[in-house]
Amino acid sequence: MRFLVPAAALAALLGAAPSPAAAKELPPELAGLVAEGEKWFNEAGKTDTPDSQRNEARKNALINLKKANDILNAHWDANPGDQGALEDRMMKIGQMLYWIKKESPMAVLEAAGLAPKRAAPAAPPPSAPAAPVNPGGGGGNPFDRDPAGKPAPAPEAGPAVPGRPSFEDAFKEAEAYERKHRADAAGIMERYHRLMADYPEALGRPEFMKAAERAGKANAGLKDVYRKMRDADPDSLKAAESPEVTRMILVLGKDVGSQDSAVRERAARMIGMLGSGEGVFTLVKAMKKEKQEQTLQAMAAALVSIGGAKATEQVASLRDEKDLGMRALDVLQALTGKNAVDRRLALREIGGFAKAKDEAVAGKAVDFLVGLGPEGAHGLVEALDSNNVETKIKVIAALGATKNPQVAKPLSNFLIGGDVPNTIRCREAAMAAIEGLGEPAVPYLFHGLRNGRTKMYTGFLLHKITGERFSSSRPGDWVDWYKRKHPDWKPGKEEEEGDGKGE
Repeated sequence: MRFLVPAAALAALLGAAPSPAAAKELPPELAGLVAEGEKWFNEAGKTDTPDSQRNEARKNALINLKKANDILNAHWDANPGDQGALEDRMMKIGQMLYWIKKESPMAVLEAAGLAPKRAAPAAPPPSAPAAPVNPGGGGGNPFDRDPAGKPAPAPEAGPAVPGRPSFEDAFKEAEAYERKHRADAAGIMERYHRLMADYPEALGRPEFMKAAERAGKANAGLKDVYRKMRDADPDSLKAAESPEVTRMILVLGKDVGSQDSAVRERAARMIGMLGSGEGVFTLVKAMKKEKQEQTLQAMAAALVSIGGAKATEQVASLRDEKDLGMRALDVLQALTGKNAVDRRLALREIGGFAKAKDEAVAGKAVDFLVGLGPEGAHGLVEALDSNNVETKIKVIAALGATKNPQVAKPLSNFLIGGDVPNTIRCREAAMAAIEGLGEPAVPYLFHGLRNGRTKMYTGFLLHKITGERFSSSRPGDWVDWYKRKHPDWKPGKEEEEGDGKGE
């Protein structure tokens, strides 16, 4: 089950209550709507409940949060003096409303009266001409660097479209909305995304880069909130991206293939600002062909900015690409420092780098995971598949040192009989590691009893840990004994709790 926000924590996320002056003018039903919205938002996040119940919870959350949001928006517009007291509350309610809409299937949105209006298909956007790279640097991202070199030529103005405002006027309108509705992160992001998608010919304009930066900031904030509230990757949602973002990725994808390195770098930076997992594939494909160091840095920086399962999985595919393995590992290591969700996803992929063809890459990956202590178990289990026996033994010992009993399950795969020297070395290392885990590891060893190749040494180890003498050929006797000693435990519970790789 995904992490759910406790009531107290969610109340903290929603910010302090408004000042008494503001509260007096707010309708009395608002508090009930917010409380109901929060309750159903949490219910909708329970992944171990049937879809029908989750959809009912989503509908109830949508209805209550939408009514609360409408009340607060009306009060915001009518009472400018109260905006400071309401800003945090409005922002968090808006964030919950945004994500519950993303999680909801169309039938739920229709039932809640929030289905989007059907519009005629939009004409494909014109191709964006080459434009100079943004001269600004990034924030704390270790891969972000100020671009250098001669900028690409400025683009010519695109053709005027009858009835369409100028880019300048459209940008001013988006800015005005941002100033007036600073608590509406989703609305600000969506307006800047629409501006970018509607005016791709302005790609090289300074205002266009400002729009990308502001949309990126709002998008990053929204996704951080989702990770905290759901402990999950926001890009895993089916409706994660808007049509405007998809259109921009197509436009920028062409620029990533430009002959001009400045254009390629700018495109990579802007894909990173969009923050969409859909842009990952374009970046990774381009990295395989890229020769310019600075452009590679921009592409790596963009992948760190995007994060999520799509980024970690695609970056891991670069493990054995010539001259890219170490850079890919650096990206994954940087992702471990972003947030709990990206950290968990990246650690698992880093473990696979123990199988890298480049020994320097493999060694760095294993050393990084070992240095994390117990938390490194998320990736170390993957590193057990290394082709290097010395690495296997190092990882086995490190897993034992984590004191996480779940690692006994994958370690039991090394309890193989036979007299092959490397088999003996790995078996002895695994036995020492599991024995150090003690009795909490016992239920995770039942896996080894069910494998004909490992049951003999698994039974021997169980006897050594517990003092009991049940036959290794009768796993049920071990299970029954453990259940008698631990009445709350149920057969198969260890599989439900995970395979030792971490969740």
